[in-house]
Amino acid sequence: MTHILTSRQNSLGLITLHRPAALNAQDLQMVRDFNAALDGFEQDGSIKHVLVQGAGGKAFCAGGDIRAAATRPAVEAAQFFREEYRLVGRIAGFPKPVISLVDGICMGGGMGIAVHSRYCIVTENAVMAMPEMKIGLFPDIGAAYFLARAPGAFGIWLALTGARLSAGDAGYARLASGCLPSAQIPSFIDLIVAGNPVPDLPCPASPLAAHQAEIDEAFSAPAVEEIVSRLERMETPWAEAQLFALQSGSPTSQKVTLQHMWRSRGQDLRAVLTRDYRIASACLRGPDFREGVRALVIDKDKTPRWNPPSLEDVTPGLVARHFSPPIGPELYAGN
Repeated sequence: MTHILTSRQNSLGLITLHRPAALNAQDLQMVRDFNAALDGFEQDGSIKHVLVQGAGGKAFCAGGDIRAAATRPAVEAAQFFREEYRLVGRIAGFPKPVISLVDGICMGGGMGIAVHSRYCIVTENAVMAMPEMKIGLFPDIGAAYFLARAPGAFGIWLALTGARLSAGDAGYARLASGCLPSAQIPSFIDLIVAGNPVPDLPCPASPLAAHQAEIDEAFSAPAVEEIVSRLERMETPWAEAQLFALQSGSPTSQKVTLQHMWRSRGQDLRAVLTRDYRIASACLRGPDFREGVRALVIDKDKTPRWNPPSLEDVTPGLVARHFSPPIGPELYAGN
């Protein structure tokens, strides 16, 4: 059974992520069906735009099927990440403009689809985040590339804390290209079907923008331990909330993610995705990803036992191993 529905309306190709019971989370078959849909639309000369939406009214896409990835052999799980990363790279470079309509939850792999689209249009219902720290993974799908667009250290803060963004916040972070009231989605689609260009859709003010100075002060530090130290010295309710968010994540993921973010500055998406696949392979070989999924998704006791358990125990050698060759060939080996 496919969870990707496609249709054509004049010059518009529609892709609907149709797995509402799982908040449209992607599994390997969905990734492959999405690619097949893009093949058809790319080859069809009558298609001028591609629009992606989520079914069910609650989510655009809540991410990848992490339960499946964490409970299968590493080689099988690596194949999912490999094809997912190549898909988002294809979306970013697709020869016809891709429009993602984010009405509801959009996290992880959903961010990979939406933010890499030519147009990422969010509604007042949008909730966007990269919460991978809490499951012992890292902000992948090219997040180190698009989070670099955000002002100052805003992107690093999002990566390390998994903070949730409203429509206005997404616009402020330069992840959304426009905002649209959900009631106007049908008329927006009709506009594109009629052959009109995507209009300018201003985003509302960002509530999180007020914390930009604090974010820069703390999260511009080159090491996670220093970020923690700076937050502790602030002694404010906002800083305490960030400390709590950091303490709930995998110490290994935090150190690897910060290094990945710094290494990715100035690099193109292909280079970032290549490194994403190396890091994902290491996470599949290590203990924290499976433990994080167990604690938050399977058993739901919300008490992951990270290994190593603290930042001080995460050695430079352990971090370096996350940048070693991946499971199987490199992401873009041969092409």
